[in-house]
Order: sequence, then C-alpha cells, then structure tokens
Amino acid sequence: MAPSEAPLTGSLAEGPPPDIEISTTYYDFGSVHPSEEVIQEFTVRNLGQGDLAVTSFYTTCGCTTADLSAGIIPPGGQATLTIYFDPDFHEVVGEVERGVIIESNDPDEPVVEIWLHGIVLER
Repeated sequence: MAPSEAPLTGSLAEGPPPDIEISTTYYDFGSVHPSEEVIQEFTVRNLGQGDLAVTSFYTTCGCTTADLSAGIIPPGGQATLTIYFDPDFHEVVGEVERGVIIESNDPDEPVVEIWLHGIVLER
C-alpha cells in the first residue's frame, strides 16, 4: 500500500536527535465478527532532544488504514496513531496479522512497526 503523508508542519533544525517511542508495538484484538471494525490508538512519543518528523507511514494491507495526529512531534511531545482494521475487506475468515510501518528522522530507529493480530469469525 502506498505511504500516507504525515501532516508535516514546523521546521526541523539541525541539532540534537529525536528518539521515537511507541506505546506498544503489538495488539491482539481477539475474535471479531466481519461486521465489527477494529479501532485501536497508539501513542507515538518523542523522548529525544530534537523534533521528531514522521516522514511517512503505511500499512501492510488495504484492509488496514492509519491516521496520525501530528507529523512533527517536539521533544517531550506525543501524537496519536489511530489504526483501523476492516475484517470484511477481503471476506477472509480465520487468523490475520496486519502491520503499520512508521518512518521518521530518528537516527537510531528510522523505521518502527506496529502489528495487529486477531481472528475473523465466520459470517
């Protein structure tokens, strides 16, 4: 799936590096009926001393989409990443695992992944 453009605002100055932290990188949503959309929020924090720029984020499948509340996160700040999983998108039954990949200017961890796992029940 094509990368989503994060809403970049502000300017990035040369200086101390950012440090990305995700509240959790794995979420098990359990069993869901195909008509139930799964929505889960994750916190993206900047523990570094410089602005964290999320340059892109994308999902591993069309059944999963994501929204990020801010593309630039100041030192000590945070943003909310909301992930939506549509279990009826492919009409698949059984175990599924979908991911969201986040790319940023964190020099030590420029790519982070969040994975969702669960079971789609029969209709």
